[in-house]
Amino acid sequence: INSPGATPSDVFTDRPAVMSPIAIAPATPASPSTSIPLVTIAIIVQLDAKPEETGFSLVSSDYSTTYASREIGSLAGLHNEVVMEVMDIQEQTELLFELTDASGDGLCCTHGKGYYRVLAGAGTQKKTIISSEQAAKFIFTVG
Repeated sequence: INSPGATPSDVFTDRPAVMSPIAIAPATPASPSTSIPLVTIAIIVQLDAKPEETGFSLVSSDYSTTYASREIGSLAGLHNEVVMEVMDIQEQTELLFELTDASGDGLCCTHGKGYYRVLAGAGTQKKTIISSEQAAKFIFTVG
């Protein structure tokens, strides 16, 4: 979702969104097994004024599956915008989320008040898994 100043509470409500979508290619999910439940994972990145320095990825911890990947430079032109990726991933999948920043200053506060969040679940069952402003790697298990 692309909306200056949007917050996660603007994005995750039960009311229809009034924001314009950003044209970002969808992630390539793994083939879901019918016996393993899926969990909705959402990545929200509030970019700063230097989006060309930012990239992020969500992959299986063994690197066999890429769920989302935005290389440094691919978000150029999206100054202070919110980018969101949503995908369904099998429960008990171990994932690696990484946010990269070419200049090393993170998303806050030198060039704006950026941040990122990784949420799991849907509706009232959503929970924040990751919340930060600095470049980092996180490993977590879905479900």
